[in-house]
Amino acid sequence: MGIHAGAPAPLRQILSVPLIQSGDRIGGVLTVGNKRNGEPFSSDDVDILLTLSVHAAVAIDNARFVIEIEKHASTDGLTGCLNHRELQGYLDQEVERAARYGKEFSFLMIDVDHFKFINDAHGHPAGDVMLKNLVGVIHGLIRPVDLLARYGGEEFSVILPETNREGAKRVAERIRKAVDESPFTTPQGHPVHLSVSIGIASFPLDANTRSGLVNAADQALFTAKGGGRNQCCYYSETPVSLIPKDQSRLATLLQDPMLKSLADLASGIEARNPYYRDHSQRVLQLGTRMAEALDLGEQDIRSLQWASLFHDIGMASVPEAILNKWGPLTLEEREAIRAHPHLAEVLFKGSVRFESALPVVLHHHERYDGQGYPKGLRGEEIPFLARVLSVIDTYLALVSVRPYQPRFTREEAIAELRRSAGTQLDPRIVEVLVGLLKDSGDPEPRS
Repeated sequence: MGIHAGAPAPLRQILSVPLIQSGDRIGGVLTVGNKRNGEPFSSDDVDILLTLSVHAAVAIDNARFVIEIEKHASTDGLTGCLNHRELQGYLDQEVERAARYGKEFSFLMIDVDHFKFINDAHGHPAGDVMLKNLVGVIHGLIRPVDLLARYGGEEFSVILPETNREGAKRVAERIRKAVDESPFTTPQGHPVHLSVSIGIASFPLDANTRSGLVNAADQALFTAKGGGRNQCCYYSETPVSLIPKDQSRLATLLQDPMLKSLADLASGIEARNPYYRDHSQRVLQLGTRMAEALDLGEQDIRSLQWASLFHDIGMASVPEAILNKWGPLTLEEREAIRAHPHLAEVLFKGSVRFESALPVVLHHHERYDGQGYPKGLRGEEIPFLARVLSVIDTYLALVSVRPYQPRFTREEAIAELRRSAGTQLDPRIVEVLVGLLKDSGDPEPRS
């Protein structure tokens, strides 16, 4: 049989040299065949091919190195899922895509319950194994188009494209149930029970921006934990979801007629003072992590939740000119601000719903050294949750722009908190917050 026109000539001779890569590994073989003139390969041909093989090996090494760098830049080193930075980018893309085509999508925040106790009881290496195994469970329950990311610490997130709230709840419940029923073991073979709490937020129902969606899911997660953990919660089931937009609906849903008035006041404070805008929600968001770290009980979580939302309600009595004043306050102006907890006391008094939150709101401006207000309480005389709220409120004030100070960086704020420990703030609670901030995967404060 003849050779078809245009077909390559049969191989009569070949010359091969190995591609030696870093670590003296053979990464491949460079092979050529049949010189055009039909002559045999010479020693010069061998030298040329060896030179080419060196360049080829270096190029392949570099390409693999770049791939590894890109992989590590986009994935979490422990679990292999997307890292926090990549999650933000994918969320932005999904928000843009869903808005353009009129689609829904949902976002889950997943937190391992009581994970600190697992680390304390079995060690951090065992905790790392638990997280890797948890990721395996979650991956087995989501679609290829869904995106799983490690948000930070023991907190994970899932983007569910083209999934409405009801669909997201079904996915979340599958994950929660599977984790609750899965047998986890430490490297030493000790059985460990894991459970997760999950917050659910949907675009555009709950928020129409990336940050709004994350905050909504975070608030839902906080409510799930406050309700006893090992459960899923919609953002619409959280108290904070009811506050800013529909005051009449808020009073009806929570069956508390006074709540409408309180929400009106809270919204009014934020409207007339840009420095306090969304402050209460940021306090509540950071309180999520503090509640977990301090292992607060359900009632304490609820009290901290309500106090976070309404701790500055008394500022409604402070003139706008004082709230927005640049420069030092006069004695009279300071007294006007120091009086604001008393208005909260008047507003909350007699409400069963707010009874446990009242001492927290009333005393969150007390100082650990007894120099605070309104009662001048000292140390553990100050209600515990008021001391917690004071540390959170102080940190968020430091990292926010205010008329009386420039914005601190996170590290500067941590240093300032530690300087204030033992005088203004409870030193033990300061260290809990500092630990959370340092363990966080976020480069900037989450507030």
